[in-house]
Amino acid sequence: MSECKTKYRPPVLEDTVDILLWLDSDREVADAERQGRDHRIWRAMPTRLANEPAQIVQYWWQYIGRESSGESANSCSSDTEDIEKSQGQHVGYLRTLINVSLIVFGLLSGMGICLAVFQYDGSHPINVVTVIAIFVILQVLLVSLSLCMLIPRRSGFSGLLANINPGAVLSNLFVHFMAGRSSTDVSFSIVGSIAGGHTQAQQKFLRWQLFSWSQLMGLAFNIGALAVGILLIIFTDLAFGWTSTLVFETKEFQALIRLVSMPWSAIWPEALPTDALIEQSRFFRLETDGVAENMARDLRAWWPFLVACILVYGLMPRLLLLLASQFLLRRATLSLLMEHPQIEALLERMRGAELALGAKGQEPQPAVMAEADYIKPDKPTGRVPVIIWAEAAPLDKWLNYLRDEYGIKAGVTFEAGGVRTLSEDRACVASLAASNSTAIIVVVKSWEPPVNDVLDFIKSLRQALNSSTDVLLMPVGPDLSKVEARALQIWRHALNRLACVDVYVTDSL
Repeated sequence: MSECKTKYRPPVLEDTVDILLWLDSDREVADAERQGRDHRIWRAMPTRLANEPAQIVQYWWQYIGRESSGESANSCSSDTEDIEKSQGQHVGYLRTLINVSLIVFGLLSGMGICLAVFQYDGSHPINVVTVIAIFVILQVLLVSLSLCMLIPRRSGFSGLLANINPGAVLSNLFVHFMAGRSSTDVSFSIVGSIAGGHTQAQQKFLRWQLFSWSQLMGLAFNIGALAVGILLIIFTDLAFGWTSTLVFETKEFQALIRLVSMPWSAIWPEALPTDALIEQSRFFRLETDGVAENMARDLRAWWPFLVACILVYGLMPRLLLLLASQFLLRRATLSLLMEHPQIEALLERMRGAELALGAKGQEPQPAVMAEADYIKPDKPTGRVPVIIWAEAAPLDKWLNYLRDEYGIKAGVTFEAGGVRTLSEDRACVASLAASNSTAIIVVVKSWEPPVNDVLDFIKSLRQALNSSTDVLLMPVGPDLSKVEARALQIWRHALNRLACVDVYVTDSL
């Protein structure tokens, strides 16, 4: 059978929202039905994609689209338009609106400031010092501050910069819009990535999105300024000079001009004002005779230098930073999707087909141990710390169940995973590091496969605890319903791979 070869296209934010929303609603489907569907997609997938997680997700999403539209599973069509995309489209429309707003604002600001700086009524020349201050010194300062935004948000200085950034003002509209559109965990994930980030992937996305918006507006500002400057030079009669309240000697100003012109002096020597021009063009505002016609003709020679200042210190850095930020924003968007727990669970389900179906060409997996072969943990005594992972069960309901069903009283309780940050999870582990309890109970969802986040947490917890403290991992069903034997086997198999001692998977105590 010939393989359907579709070109891989990295996911954009709209795809991320649509896929995660679909997966969120898919949680209502029975586990067996989801497992069977994803196994079927895995079997249909070209083998060349087996080690490419992003392409696996793309193939799965296209397959879902073909099934929803009634097309053949072997069709090469990648159309997923029949899948509800309103949320993703709204996100895309709003982000486009923000982009356009920043471009318009930047263009108008650049044009207005250039008109003000290049204003010339014939009484005095346009002051080159003002042009340098705005289009060189200020530009270098703003680019430097933009780069400071890349410092992690836990820094108060970078957080302040992010809040006063013009892009951040419009991003708040983005946040409120998303918050009003949906109350699902997917909406929270996307809104959280804009509002402050609750995972590393969301924080990375936040930084590059705000940075990209900042560079977009900065680029538009310099394009507007350059366009107006060139038009004024072409269609009006301008004269340039220099003056300053500071006592500048002519030689000092000549040295400053040479320093500013260093980036282009070798390839565009016409844009380096001569010492004679600099000396000739100094003026004082107390002189009221205006600029003589023959002198004004000579003072026009400043214009290549001023155009080069806008190009080199404003437009080009912003263009390069915008291109870099777009590349890194695409990578951050991919991480926002691929590091989401729902996607990790999807990949675990699909790859689980190798175990269930005995796929060829795969490494043999360890046999699942029979229930009787597992060593039962001792029943914990005293007050037992409890960790609820990713909202696996309501805390109060679980504590009552633990007391009524097993006669165990809970000690300190924690909630970890899910929407909580990595630093909060680490704080939970640190708080329990000195625990003298005989055991610690970690409650997880039985209907979701063990993804890397929870396995890493269990490993960190085991390493931090005393050797005399057991870790009891208890998968629970929805509303604390009975756990299927297959779910326990999956969790035990995952814990076996961690090779952590004194970590037990059990559904009873």
